[in-house]
Amino acid sequence: MYKKISKNEKITRKISEVHSADNYLTKETTENVSLAITRLNGKLDSSMLTNERVYYFINADVDL
Repeated sequence: MYKKISKNEKITRKISEVHSADNYLTKETTENVSLAITRLNGKLDSSMLTNERVYYFINADVDL
């Protein structure tokens, strides 16, 4: 099974003043997979969250 996703289908969420997410696949779309592209323009406060997400950085300065 496959699904073609267009940019017109995305839903943009503003998470904070410096962080936003473009959601392409959500649990409403497909039960087992989600796809979001997030953008960060600035620095976030550090936090520790337990989740099952994979992050792929294209261009970033990251302090772990």
